[in-house]
Amino acid sequence: MDLDLNLGAERIHRLAKESGTTVNKMLVTDLKLSKSVVDNMLKGSVPSADKLAAIAHYLSTTTSYILGMSDDKEPATPKEQPVDDDVLELARKLKALSPRERKMILGAVEAAENQSESQ
Repeated sequence: MDLDLNLGAERIHRLAKESGTTVNKMLVTDLKLSKSVVDNMLKGSVPSADKLAAIAHYLSTTTSYILGMSDDKEPATPKEQPVDDDVLELARKLKALSPRERKMILGAVEAAENQSESQ
């Protein structure tokens, strides 16, 4: 799909409404951006990557969806990494420790990490 800024502006308005807010509140109050960002899109101006990313994140969508390059508005969910049995066992044992004991263990782990990085 090609870049479609008019569709993008439309989608921003619709997603903001679905989120229970207005575009102006989202841009100015919540994201601290200029309220002209979406208006400029209608004039053919592509927002900067950081502005686009902030808007997409706020609206729980992707920049590709906002720009009309995708019809999939849901961001891809990261695949869960399987957790090794020994890591689960370690977590169970840590849970039984006091906060002070957990800090001691965490300190030992960080020291081991630092030592392996320096080698």
